[in-house]
Amino acid sequence: MSAALDLNVLSLAEKDALILAQAEQRTVQAAQITALQAQIAALEAKLGQPPKTPDNSSLPPSTGEKLTKSKCEDDHRNQPDHPRLISG
Repeated sequence: MSAALDLNVLSLAEKDALILAQAEQRTVQAAQITALQAQIAALEAKLGQPPKTPDNSSLPPSTGEKLTKSKCEDDHRNQPDHPRLISG
């Protein structure tokens, strides 16, 4: 931060220019604060939502949870046998 400004050395016109510049800066900062508050509100609203998965959104299945080898084997073991066709 810069050293304190000695207002006694400034003319009235310089003081007016300083006040106007600070007022403009305050307006810009107020707009930034408003935008950031809206962004925070949107992010906070997102926190309460479940994560997107292929089951509840339009995500492709390839982005879903990958099955581990043991899970794949368990799924295979739980499937019923296919009926055999008897020819004759």
